[in-house]
Amino acid sequence: MVGGPLAVIRDIFAGLKEGFASAALVSASSVHRREIVINDLQAAAGSSFGRAIGLPKALILPWQLLRQIAKHDLLALHGPFPLAELAIVFGFARCKPLIVHWHGDVVAHRSKRWLRNVLERKTLRRAEAIVVSDHMLIDAMPQLNEHAGKCRVVPFGIDAAKFNWPQFTAGHINDRGRLVLACGPLVPQKGFDVLIRSAVNRSFEVWIIGEGPERPKLQRLIDEFGVSDRIRLLGSVPDCERLKLMCIADVFAMPSRTDAETFGLVQLEAMTAGRPIVNTALDTAVPRVARHGIEAITVPPDDAGQLGEAIDALIRDPERRRCMGHAAQARAAARYSASTFNASTEMVYREAMAARAKCPAAGITLKHDALSIGPARGRPRR
Repeated sequence: MVGGPLAVIRDIFAGLKEGFASAALVSASSVHRREIVINDLQAAAGSSFGRAIGLPKALILPWQLLRQIAKHDLLALHGPFPLAELAIVFGFARCKPLIVHWHGDVVAHRSKRWLRNVLERKTLRRAEAIVVSDHMLIDAMPQLNEHAGKCRVVPFGIDAAKFNWPQFTAGHINDRGRLVLACGPLVPQKGFDVLIRSAVNRSFEVWIIGEGPERPKLQRLIDEFGVSDRIRLLGSVPDCERLKLMCIADVFAMPSRTDAETFGLVQLEAMTAGRPIVNTALDTAVPRVARHGIEAITVPPDDAGQLGEAIDALIRDPERRRCMGHAAQARAAARYSASTFNASTEMVYREAMAARAKCPAAGITLKHDALSIGPARGRPRR
């Protein structure tokens, strides 16, 4: 399963391959990894010695970045990524145009917030452009508002062709019309414990795709409430299997509890698959992508009771699920297409290079080398 910055890096690689020769430098999740491989994306990996403030401690990565800089015309940083930000703050890439893709914020470990503020602000000051997924993030986050003039809104996009599955029959997979799907790393901010609590004394089933440090805790919670017959932790699954499960689920749940969830790419995938959404009222783009009463039912974060009631309301009403699913699919196609995302991203990259070169963007026609830098997890290649 691929998510977060790595999924975006992969999509940018695919979308910009005609105009840019791209490479990636990412952090690994173990000390032994030298390369991350996701589908057709092969990325050099900085070995990790554990995690700090929720991110890998790939201490060798700044030196790998220094060696890579000379080979590329543009750097694209997918943050938060403190180690790469530290390298940029120390001037490792001062001679290259820099794009910052803002994926969110680190909300845990408040005691280290001062250091994050320093790195964020210096990196954003250095950038030619800052890419965000929604307008409201610029107003909601002071560090972005300080550089509003450099912010470019580029909503994420999904290739709808990936969801052109044959028509499924219910069969043994989903023959009761009560399957709720959720996806993401098993970490506290995703709110999967709230989803599990919401299912107690109700009849719907919950399948959760993902791996992470919260898995033992979530499994204990499932056992404690005696709902192991209806709630399954599926672990990490291949992308093709995940997309198939989205197509057969009755409801997609996104119970995130913090503003670290700035957009919700998996929510957009579920919309493209025509699924009705239950999401949470965060001060981010999440409830703006899938809107309450149209494509989604939006409930307060950390409220298992209201989350369960919203899911039950959709499970009991197949016609409402169908209408909301169609609305979700139409919105995804009209507003969040892969072609629009690719075109907008390429425009930002070319404008940044033109600004650094002090020449018109339209004059840049050659194929350029772009280096994407971001935290990631993936299948290792030794």
